[in-house]
Amino acid sequence: MALRLNGQTSGYVELEAPATAASNTLTLPNGNGSSGQVIQTNGSGVLSFVDLPTDTGATWTTLSSADLASQGAVSVTGIPSTATRVMVSFTNVKTATNNSWGIRAGTSSGLQSSGYDSIAGYWGASNGGSASTTEWTCYGSASTGFDWNGQIIVYKMSGNLWQGFAWFHYNGGNTSRFAHGEVSLSGTLDRIGFTGLGANFASGTIYPSYMEP
Repeated sequence: MALRLNGQTSGYVELEAPATAASNTLTLPNGNGSSGQVIQTNGSGVLSFVDLPTDTGATWTTLSSADLASQGAVSVTGIPSTATRVMVSFTNVKTATNNSWGIRAGTSSGLQSSGYDSIAGYWGASNGGSASTTEWTCYGSASTGFDWNGQIIVYKMSGNLWQGFAWFHYNGGNTSRFAHGEVSLSGTLDRIGFTGLGANFASGTIYPSYMEP
């Protein structure tokens, strides 16, 4: 059976029940609702106008940038315990001497310099790689003439176990490098740091952000 509502001048709107219908009662909402709203049911036949849900997906929160120049190590703090991903972009990173540099995760006690299970290497005229237990490292010689640009993203795996992926390239050269590995921290991650591994940085800026669920 159908219920037909005729238009004032022509046409109609028809509501039709299923061919085999249970005994259902639908109570219409009082009013017209607002623009963009939809009708929902409470499961007992009472209908109401509601707003469509908004996107509550995870977003990146930006922290203050930091300069590396003339410093042996720089930590970015302010990462909350609820963070599940940390991203740090970096530009113009140079060491003051012919030295490698690395990226470390840390807790309120400072940057952790042990317990990493990582590998670093490069693509270019030839391939190479080196394992490290002290950081996610820029493998090989980081000459004062090298001007590194890149990014690291660190993912929370479970508990205080974090996995990091870094990739970087230096201006004027044909070598792209990578670092990948994980570290189990002694506590909750609240910082990411850059270290010259025994030498000061000549220049560089880091741009950190984090994501919460």
